[in-house]
Amino acid sequence: MTTDSDQRAPDILEEGAETFRLRNLAYGDSYLEIGGILQAFFPEGLPIFKSSDDWNRFALWLAILLKLQRYANNLEDGGHKDSAHDAMVYAAMLEEVTQ
Repeated sequence: MTTDSDQRAPDILEEGAETFRLRNLAYGDSYLEIGGILQAFFPEGLPIFKSSDDWNRFALWLAILLKLQRYANNLEDGGHKDSAHDAMVYAAMLEEVTQ
């Protein structure tokens, strides 16, 4: 058994694989679905972002969208409380940078 301070790459990779399996149970294959969702929002492609403020707003909007997607993937099971909470926090951050 290794401690965090002396983990080797294979140990880290095994932990990463376990994290993926656990998150995939909760979120489904959302990483394979987001492209189609983004294409629906931007059928002509992304707008041209010229400032860091533009990119900040887009990044926060995307974070909200990802959280809503995770929630939707769990809708039949009552939703996903953490994703709802995270979306709320990102929305507040988005409002802040939109002012």
